[in-house]
Amino acid sequence: MDAPHIYIFANILDGLPIGAQILHAGGLQYCIEQVEELAVLEHDALFSARLDGVYMMTPAGEERVGEAQLHLSDRIQQAGITDNWFSEGWAFGNGVTCHKTRAKFETKLVNHECGRTLEEIIRQQGFLDFSKLRLYEAHDRTEGWQAYERRWRSGTCPQFSHYVHLTWMVVKHELSGYGYSRIQALVEEKVAPKFPEAYVCSSEPGKYLSTIRTGGDTPKKSQLDFEKLFLRRN
Repeated sequence: MDAPHIYIFANILDGLPIGAQILHAGGLQYCIEQVEELAVLEHDALFSARLDGVYMMTPAGEERVGEAQLHLSDRIQQAGITDNWFSEGWAFGNGVTCHKTRAKFETKLVNHECGRTLEEIIRQQGFLDFSKLRLYEAHDRTEGWQAYERRWRSGTCPQFSHYVHLTWMVVKHELSGYGYSRIQALVEEKVAPKFPEAYVCSSEPGKYLSTIRTGGDTPKKSQLDFEKLFLRRN
């Protein structure tokens, strides 16, 4: 079989008004294959594209049958996400997937003089003199956070609670220049799909479109640029 191609884009939601309708994964799939005919997606239920290769389910069990080619959009790479962001064994499945990762930035109160938490001070000293405490809030760099941070290119992991919204698709053949730019515009720029009447389904209103029900905060100027792309504060 030909090596499948996995295309990953930033699913940009910030700035969309409440009530706006956008193509969800099923709608994008319908748009890409049937309406605008931009690509041929892989749908085989026995097929699974993973970070470490392509697998097929056979009568003898799961079998690795080749490599997959990974393509990350410029916006994602500029934000600090490379193929290292996807942890070992990461499965991309098939067709179109809209994915959300939540990262919680946890803090702790520490004493300014010794850098220890109240719990640590009590454990070591057995008592606390609150009149001498000068407390400040510091990042609690748990093992889980450190592992998550290592997935990002050095120095790019956002230091606040956030969601990362990504959309990826597994296609059978490499996209043409027009196909790639058109899909990128649909996903990252939320341009309107052609032939909007094709997505109107009165008997099943949510068949192709989802409705934005909560608004995102407007990013502050002090925040990193990529938060405007696909990161939302938690």
